[in-house]
Amino acid sequence: MRKPRTDSTLDYLPPEQAEQLMEWILGRVPYRSIVEAMREKFQVETSIGTISKYWGKWGSEHWKARRQDALQMARDVVADAAANPGQFSAAALEAIEQKVFALALDPESSSKEVKGLAQILMQRGDQDIRRGELALKAKAQDRAERQLELAREKFEAAEARLSAARDAMKRLDEAGGLTPEARAEIEKAMGIL
Repeated sequence: MRKPRTDSTLDYLPPEQAEQLMEWILGRVPYRSIVEAMREKFQVETSIGTISKYWGKWGSEHWKARRQDALQMARDVVADAAANPGQFSAAALEAIEQKVFALALDPESSSKEVKGLAQILMQRGDQDIRRGELALKAKAQDRAERQLELAREKFEAAEARLSAARDAMKRLDEAGGLTPEARAEIEKAMGIL
């Protein structure tokens, strides 16, 4: 029985090991260190040349799969944001802004995706503006209500003083101490006539 070629050994790695190998390559770990890590962590004997061939064979597919995952995640975020526009945190919005920027720079990205994410950001901005306007209106309404309450209190106090003045005039009038001319002057001053 023939021993399998070392480059084909990498083709049959379990998915988690293959993913780890790609992470090391993408993380720019030196191939010499990857060879040692493969031996220590996975008990797989390989070489620098084999790793280079593996990357040449599977690297572009790995990039495509990652890009598809990222695009699907962006679609999911767009759908979720459209369904629940007011429920995104500042961190989520910042992540969307970064994604829009990355997609805008990627010549292979769809303008539809960039537009969808950008619309979410604009809707959020519109919501923030509306919230600000509502807060200002609420403050203005609170201020107007406070002023109305103060005016009502002043009116009630003035009404109480007027009532007390009328009562005093009535007692003076009944006691005979108020002439009709004096009464007319007091009523005129109080705004009764």
